[in-house]
This record gives sequence, structure tokens and C-alpha cells, in this order.
Amino acid sequence: MGIQQSLLIIMNEKGKIENSGSWGWSDIKYVSIGIIVITIIISLFDFHPNLYFWFIEILRNLVISASISFTIFFLSIILRVNKVILKWSYFLLTTILFAFGGFLGGLIAWGINDLLFGFNITHPVFYFIITSALAIIFGLIVYGYISIQDKFKKTAAKLAEKEIVEQKLINLKTKAELEALRAKVNPHFFFNTLNSIASLIPENPEKAEEMVERLSHLFRYTLDTSYHELVKLSEEMEFINEYLEIEKVRLVERLNYKLEFDDKLVDFSIPGMLLQPLVENSIKHGISHLKRGGEISISCKKEDENCVIQIVDSGVGFDKSTITEGFGLNGVKERLNLHYKSRYDLKIDTVKGVKIILTLPMMN
Repeated sequence: MGIQQSLLIIMNEKGKIENSGSWGWSDIKYVSIGIIVITIIISLFDFHPNLYFWFIEILRNLVISASISFTIFFLSIILRVNKVILKWSYFLLTTILFAFGGFLGGLIAWGINDLLFGFNITHPVFYFIITSALAIIFGLIVYGYISIQDKFKKTAAKLAEKEIVEQKLINLKTKAELEALRAKVNPHFFFNTLNSIASLIPENPEKAEEMVERLSHLFRYTLDTSYHELVKLSEEMEFINEYLEIEKVRLVERLNYKLEFDDKLVDFSIPGMLLQPLVENSIKHGISHLKRGGEISISCKKEDENCVIQIVDSGVGFDKSTITEGFGLNGVKERLNLHYKSRYDLKIDTVKGVKIILTLPMMN
């Protein structure tokens, strides 16, 4: 009568059904809980006005339920019976195990009850038929339920595993795309810088030498960023300062710049070489077209849980229809999409010069 609880021992401590494996000693507590619950339920049907007799009946039911349940449980351990295997041959063997467990458990219960309560059975054959039949009925009901539930669990596990594999593939693809974009940034920037150095060599070799020296610093930074997906924003700003110094050598008084950095962002990190294309666009499309030049202002501030980066230039500005052209801004947008998904904001105002406001989340 406690058979169904003997199968519920496959519930682990977290309440999840295990997909495979044999019953173990750690499952005894679940058998014990089940035996008590089943005994109470059965004893309700044997209610007797005389509470003493009813109490004796409860104890007898407890002995029978525990004897059958633990007998099947220990046989499962000895025979190393798996918890759930969806095969007809195994199903038949399990049925035989239930019947034998019901017979053997009933025999043990008979001996214990007779010893404790003078339990006398007038029809032994009928008694053993009942204990075996009940063991088979309750056992197969629970076995079928667990088998169906186990199938759903395995299906869900396979789907979850498939989703994990797909997510890993997406992450690998994203990482490869980020690496490709980052590799594309460097030659794009250095090609322009080398052109500037080449134009200075015949006119001002000293300035050209200064640009080469600064360029070596930038090479070192870009090599470092190639080994790391993220860099500290403070290091990125130092890189921008070096880059602007190189452009200032080329443009002389036509370029002025101002950098502001919030100390609260000292540990904040961003994808390396993210800001350089934006600054380069401000010089290339804005300030370089002005005879008197202009100014670039770059500020990094913490607002709530976001890092707000503003790049403002006093150049000629440009038509919004041309914003998506060229690699610079497109590359920045692609890298932002790959790294931050939809958790960033990029605004561009081209009314007077160009004002770019980039908002990045500081929390993962």
C-alpha cells in the first residue's frame, strides 16, 4: 500500500526528477515521508470509534506500507535497478519486481505485526495476493506517471542543451565579428595617419618625426587592445589625446580640443578603439573644411547608472543622409550593436557642427 511512495524516491533534494541512475541511500527520507502519508490515507478508511483499536490499525497499516516499500526499495538497490527506462522488457521485469516485493514485504509485515499485535491471517493466500496486487497496481501507476514525466524532462533538457549550444555559436560569431571590425579599424586609421606624415616630410620633417613617435605610441595601444575585448575608458581617452596631438601637428592652430573625464568612470570599460572613428569624423568632415579650423570637445560623465560620452565639434556639420556612408560611423554602430545589443543610445545632432551623445550602460 506504500508502493507508490517507494517509486517517488527518484525525486532529488531540489524536487527535480532525475533522468537516469539507480536509487540510492539518500532517497530513504522520501520513502519514509511517503510511507507516513500513505498510512494516514489508508487508515482514514479504517476509522474505528474506539480510538485504541484505530491506533492499532494505524500501526498495522504503517508496518505493511513500510515493509512493502522498503523491500522494493532495497531490492532496487541490490539489483541496481534504474529509476526510469522506457523499454517493454524492463517494464515487465519491474512488474515482476513489484509483485515479488509485495509478496516479500507482506510476509515481513505479517511477521512483525504478529509479533507486536498478535496479527492473525485466516486466508494467507488471499493476503499475499492482495499485497502483491496492490504493489503492482500502485507501482505501475506511479511508474507510468514517472516515465511520462521523465520523457518530458528529457525533451526539455535536450531543448535547453540545444539553446545553450546555439547561444555559444552566436557568442562565437559575435566575437569573430567584433574581432573583424576591430581589425578593420586599425588599418583605416593608420592609413590616414601615414598619409599625413608623408605630406609633412618635405615641408616639416621635424613635425613628421614627432608624428612618427606619437604614432608608435598608438601602435602599442592598438596592439594591446587586440588582446582584450574591453579597455578602460581612461586608457581610451589617453589614446584619443595622442591621436588629437597627431592631428594638431598636421592642422596646427586650426585644431583645438578639450577633454573632460569624470573620475567616477576610472574603472569603467568600453570596446577598444570605439571613440577614435567618431573623433576622426569630426576632424575629417567638420574642422578640416574650415579655413580657421575649429574645436573638438570630448566629455565623459557618469549619469545615474550610465556613462554619457559627448563629442562636439564646431565644424561645418554634414547632411544626415551621409551619416551611414563610410566605415567610421557604420563600424561604431556595428560594434555597439554586437557588444551592447539594444542597451545603448547614440544620438547625432548636425545643426551646428556635429554633436554626438553616446550613452552606455555601466551595469551588465
